[in-house]
Amino acid sequence: AAIAIDNARLYIKTLALYEIGRTLGQTLEIQDMLDRVVNKVAEIIGSETCSIFLRAERRNSFVLRASLLLPENLIGVAEYYEGEGLTGWVAKHGESLRLADEKDLRDASKIAPDLYWKKKYKEKEEALVNGYLAAPIKRGGRTIGVIRLVDKRSAVPFTSDDEDLLNAITGQIS
Repeated sequence: AAIAIDNARLYIKTLALYEIGRTLGQTLEIQDMLDRVVNKVAEIIGSETCSIFLRAERRNSFVLRASLLLPENLIGVAEYYEGEGLTGWVAKHGESLRLADEKDLRDASKIAPDLYWKKKYKEKEEALVNGYLAAPIKRGGRTIGVIRLVDKRSAVPFTSDDEDLLNAITGQIS
């Protein structure tokens, strides 16, 4: 039974990476590709939202380049500096981060200073968030972006399988 479960997980991961590869290959225009990726990643992982922040060298920050649910007027405007909030923490440390619920988000401040999600740019109007998952997009060992998901479509929080899958996807995106 354990082997069957592992095989099913591997199949789902392989299928997801194939779908992302197809999505990346559908266009050469960067903005169109990023928009397609956030939609596909949200669909694959079952998240209500997905956003991609990319490094902006001149601003020394990570700027929103594509999002599912954030207002379009925030594209190119919303930003986090390294270490600022959860998105900035992922950028600074180059590690993925998975939090289950609002309590985890509050408790995250114990991990590192200024880690609590500031909700500078809210995907959702509701006050409560039932999960957060983010992973760095790296090239040459350097973080060039962060992809983040907020809230699962179901009541089930993000899982370690979701985190592994998102890390595999960011490797493909980079």
